[in-house]
Amino acid sequence: RIICAKMIDENIGFISAGHRADDNLGRRVYITKDGGKTWEKVWKHKEVGSTEAYDFLYENGQYVILLRSRDTNSKYVFWRYVSTDMKNWSAVAPAYVDLIFCYEDLWDKRLYGDENSDKPSASDYALSKENFDAICKAVSADAIAYAFKDLNNDSADELILLDYEHYLYAIFTLKDGATTLVDTFEYLNHVGAIDENGTIYKSGYSKGDTDYCSVMTLKNDGTLDGLTYGKIDYTDVFDNPPEVTYYQNVSGVYSDITKEKFDSIAAEYEHVFCNMNSLTKSAGLTLHYAFEFDPR
Repeated sequence: RIICAKMIDENIGFISAGHRADDNLGRRVYITKDGGKTWEKVWKHKEVGSTEAYDFLYENGQYVILLRSRDTNSKYVFWRYVSTDMKNWSAVAPAYVDLIFCYEDLWDKRLYGDENSDKPSASDYALSKENFDAICKAVSADAIAYAFKDLNNDSADELILLDYEHYLYAIFTLKDGATTLVDTFEYLNHVGAIDENGTIYKSGYSKGDTDYCSVMTLKNDGTLDGLTYGKIDYTDVFDNPPEVTYYQNVSGVYSDITKEKFDSIAAEYEHVFCNMNSLTKSAGLTLHYAFEFDPR
């Protein structure tokens, strides 16, 4: 397919062409620097003065161009141009486009990159090390999708990284206008889920001696609040009877609890923690993919 964009300004314009199913070279991007008289075929991104176009999308009835440019302090500023008719473009600065660019680019390097090239770093994407490490971890774990959902009812979406089966790997939010990592998750340990109301669930098993389950809400300051309950098993093979401590942590207040209390809480949430990815599937997320992928 070909997605064609009109001129962004009087000099610079873009055309993006998709690839065939048997073509492993990815998207082509064509750039004009002379008002559309001539076009140059390039790869996924190309520097044009201080502006770089790195992706084209079509989503929710809109054509989208993702750009990044350098500001007066030589820092990358990310922009998103959207149009429904290919003529009347409007520009917005999306909160997460820098993270999404990193996510897609790391997948591009994993699929088609040169194994002898230098490993990318957080500075290559103008990201904090914490955010970059979370994205690297998700890519290494085969997370290929991302989605948006307002989890704390502040009218701003969170960014969620997950795989096509809806297992979570990272959640990012906005704090004082900056992207902030909320939490990371894993497939077999520290498993995460969200429900349609934005509640975040996480369960873990650490080094064979600690189990926990968390039922959390995301606060407007980017932190998590709620209930964590679990047990710590100090038993070794020679202990009789077993030595196990049960606990709960409610909004940061830790206390030991009885086994009966633990069992009561666990029974209340058993239906959640036995069906983590099914819960996320019911949350109404629209999945976008880091590369062209057909989940069927």
